[in-house]
Amino acid sequence: MKLEACLILMLNAISSGMRRGPHHPHGQIPVDHKHHHYQPRGSESLTADSDLLHDTKHLEEDSQVLSEEMLSKMTPEEMEFHYFSVHDFDRNSMLDGLELLKAVYHTMEHEVLDADEDSSIEPIANSIEMYVSLVDRTLKSDDTNNDGYVSYAEYRAARARKDKRRAARQSAASANAPA
Repeated sequence: MKLEACLILMLNAISSGMRRGPHHPHGQIPVDHKHHHYQPRGSESLTADSDLLHDTKHLEEDSQVLSEEMLSKMTPEEMEFHYFSVHDFDRNSMLDGLELLKAVYHTMEHEVLDADEDSSIEPIANSIEMYVSLVDRTLKSDDTNNDGYVSYAEYRAARARKDKRRAARQSAASANAPA
């Protein structure tokens, strides 16, 4: 009986130590509660979604070195640089489709299915299709040299275009506003 108990405890310790993954490195035990991140809402591209690029909890988890305090002191441009760099897994200063997909897929990763809820995979499949479509739109609009990657220069240029469009919309709205 003692041998069985020791064996069970040992197997439990080994399995806990082996729980690894991109967001639970070094054997950390995964979070057992619902864990929410900002989720893209069908924007034209990833670079057009400022809320996604400024999701501090996402950056804090993915970077593994940036604290909440450090992130709170960053400019939007610094946060966007870190968002780009933490998802550049092969460190070639370019994001390919899989790296872009992983960046947005993270928003779904921590959702824990409730045992009382319907455990259908259909909503997850629909979300994945939406994210793949978002990545495709991002590559189409932001990969200006059509090499299959979004370089950091292309990323910054896409962000600048988005900022110019937003400023033009705000200017037009204020010009049309009643005096």
